[in-house]
Amino acid sequence: MAHSLSFTVGDRIMLEIEASNEVTKGEWQKGGKKVCENNRIRLINQGCKRRLIIDSCILSDDANFSYVCGNERSDCEVFVRDLPCTIITPLEDTQMMVGQQVIMTAKLSVAGANVKLFNEGVEVKMSKGLTYLVREKMFEFRIDKLQYDHAGFYQLKTNGDECLAELIVEDKPVDFNAGFSDLTVNCTDYAEFKCEVNDPEIEGRWYKDGIIIMESDRIKFVNDGCMRRICIYDVRTSDIGEYEYRCKSGKTELSMTACLDAIELQVDKPKEPPKIYLNLNENREICIRAGCKLAVDVPITRSVQGKDEEAGAATKKIETHVDLDGDGKIDLNEYLEPEIIPENGKHVHSDNIPDKTSMILHDAQRSDAGRYQLEVKTETGVDQIHFLVRIIDVPGPPTQPKISELIGESCRVDWGPPLEDGGCLIRGYLIERKKTCSTRWIRLNTTLHEFHNFFADRMMEGSEYQIRVSAVNECGIGEPSGNSEKFIPMEPTSEVLDFCSSDVTDGTIKLNWMPPLDIGYAGLDGYELQHQVLKGKKHDDDAICATEWVDSNRDKLVNSDAMDYICKNLEIGKYYAFRIRSRNIAGASKWVYCGPVICAFAVVDPKLIIPNEYKNGVIVRNGERLNILIPFEGRPLPQISWRMLEPPKQGWEFLEATMRALDDYVVVKNNQYSSQLTIKEAAMKDTGKYFIKLAVGDVEIESEINVNVVDNPGAVQELKIVEIVGTTAELSWKPPMSIGNLEIIGYRIEKRDKRSGKDCPWFMCLEKTRQEKCFIHGLVPDNEYAFQVTAINEIGHGPPTATDYVKVDKTPYELKLKPFITKAIEKAPKFTTPLNSRSMIVNYETTLSCSFEAYPPPKITWLWNKVPIDKMNPHFMMISQGGICQLKLRRVRYGDGGTYSCVVENDLGTDQVTTKVDVQDPESKLIKII
Repeated sequence: MAHSLSFTVGDRIMLEIEASNEVTKGEWQKGGKKVCENNRIRLINQGCKRRLIIDSCILSDDANFSYVCGNERSDCEVFVRDLPCTIITPLEDTQMMVGQQVIMTAKLSVAGANVKLFNEGVEVKMSKGLTYLVREKMFEFRIDKLQYDHAGFYQLKTNGDECLAELIVEDKPVDFNAGFSDLTVNCTDYAEFKCEVNDPEIEGRWYKDGIIIMESDRIKFVNDGCMRRICIYDVRTSDIGEYEYRCKSGKTELSMTACLDAIELQVDKPKEPPKIYLNLNENREICIRAGCKLAVDVPITRSVQGKDEEAGAATKKIETHVDLDGDGKIDLNEYLEPEIIPENGKHVHSDNIPDKTSMILHDAQRSDAGRYQLEVKTETGVDQIHFLVRIIDVPGPPTQPKISELIGESCRVDWGPPLEDGGCLIRGYLIERKKTCSTRWIRLNTTLHEFHNFFADRMMEGSEYQIRVSAVNECGIGEPSGNSEKFIPMEPTSEVLDFCSSDVTDGTIKLNWMPPLDIGYAGLDGYELQHQVLKGKKHDDDAICATEWVDSNRDKLVNSDAMDYICKNLEIGKYYAFRIRSRNIAGASKWVYCGPVICAFAVVDPKLIIPNEYKNGVIVRNGERLNILIPFEGRPLPQISWRMLEPPKQGWEFLEATMRALDDYVVVKNNQYSSQLTIKEAAMKDTGKYFIKLAVGDVEIESEINVNVVDNPGAVQELKIVEIVGTTAELSWKPPMSIGNLEIIGYRIEKRDKRSGKDCPWFMCLEKTRQEKCFIHGLVPDNEYAFQVTAINEIGHGPPTATDYVKVDKTPYELKLKPFITKAIEKAPKFTTPLNSRSMIVNYETTLSCSFEAYPPPKITWLWNKVPIDKMNPHFMMISQGGICQLKLRRVRYGDGGTYSCVVENDLGTDQVTTKVDVQDPESKLIKII
């Protein structure tokens, strides 16, 4: 039997062994106990084969099965796993308030499956008020009383599936379902403010002008369910003020205010025209919510004379003007014809009694907003008053939300304001989301959002969502917008791993990488690969230009299954930088960089090996062959270029010279080891500096070779006979225009006598002279001579230049000499170089020197501390020769310091020079030197 087998609940298990013969008997065991046949288990013996068959296995069949025959046995470990349970209906996102009961359900594919529930990665343990169980195929999770710490993501796991849902816990919102408005009553009347909150458990306090109101005999508080009332009996003038009701639930506070005014009505004078009292704000405006009832009570003064009934029965007319467009917005510049409000109207009617008239508006609509006017007429006069009625309502729906910037768990939502604001300012917006497979909307913001864009987060990648937006004003939450288009939050993959270069050849680079660690729900479409040629000599990150990236795969994505790519047709020797990123439907990951990488199989920096014979220049004769062979090193094969430094047309200032390409007749041959430049017949114009440059990638080196094409010099210029004096002729000339690119080393001067005939040879006068003029002596008077000069360089002689014949006259020449003046040489003694102050070192030899001028030779005397030094003293040696006097101390002692003087004296005068000399110890001198 096999060592182990694995099955799923409901599978058929068959274990088989083969005995040595047919009569061998044994038994099957399960966990060491004998296995007996039943309706699920069958034991079959067929020949030598023994079989154990279990038609439908269950979890209890997970055990060790063995067949025992005497002392022999064969074992097989059988593993039975439960059926994989999938989640048919997953848990839904739930948004509830603190204190409420929460029930989250899911439908499973297998009844009674084993499940686990996790909250933020921690397994949920059942406790009081928090339970979960599986009934048949339904999973139910219940929280009796919701708390803040119950919020989070709940994950349901089975042995074959899992799902995720979010539980959002919010504060109980505090809101007024109905409010109260300003109230005006007569003194001693009854006044009541009442409002309706949305939760009967909400508690609040009443305030008057910011001060808490306490109950009394006249003031009572009534809390009836959601209704909150304050009742004021026997109103007094002290009750006038601003009344406020404040309530709080959790972290939310809310309040509502209104004013109470109490008046006393009386007619001061008889027959006085009627007077209308209506307490309004400065804008003379009454604002109510749509759907509410508006009752306006207006007191009117009465006459105290005998026609009180007349005044009480006076006609009272209420006229209303509504804006023309009928949109419920008040426009004081647009009117309709006045419409008298009847006393028996259904939607709006008036109620007239003595001293007071009332207008009652049932179920106020936006179209009821406008300008209302009350006119009272009596026999004593007329009084009018007008006021504005503003009807406010919840706002309309905003525009349909637009989804953008979609990533793994969040997105951006944009919308426009509603076309109808309900007659009051929009306070903010509520944003809700839901899964398309669910009907439950989850609010995303706990406080009102004031802008028209919102970043929705905490969504699950791969789930399909919709978002809607509702506007909120003073009246409440308006109609929600249309649902946004369905979208699925997806996130780009993480960056590519281990991006590097591997095989590099001349012209190709192979790149390797590993797939992203986190691919995500959107999968992987491929890789985007780019490269860039690095410029300059800095091959680092600073050399990378952000705008010069080129796609390596012709604007196509590299296959998602690939983990390497070969970049071909690259420039050999160039440095490259590469970057790669993965891409899917959700976008692209971050770039991952590699480089710089040089595109070459082997890299050897270029090197020029200039032969020694080329270092001092190359000299070749005009017309001969010029051949320059330069060995080099470098891998990959360097790029070789030759250039020539072309001199300016005038002068040879190489600072003004420019580089030019070689002429067509110049042949350059290159191989992998050397470069050869050849000119078959070198000309004078080929003279100059030749530059050879090697480039391996961005590394360049250059060297120069001086080439000098030489030739014989040209003919000298402007040869002339300056003058002839006696038998001597003076010649002068200028150097030739062409010196053959070599220095002129001399000129040869020759002469010829006219009497010797035309074919007479030239006779050498001077074989070589460096000057550009000369004197020819020994000419015969009354003869005619011609002279020729030839320039000479290292190559040879140039063409000669001759003069015309010139005659030497016989006129004698008188030589005039300057008279000789004898110069007096006698001179008084005078020192030209004094004695210098110096220091002497004990036991070392020291010499004092000075120089003088004097004739006749003077007497020299040396003084030490003004005492003459004896010439016979062996310690001193006095030397005088050629105007230089020296006093040598053969071995300095400590007492030799002092003042030394040298006196020179002859018949013409005396001169003296003095110096001061110090004596130092050798050790102190050594220390001073160090």
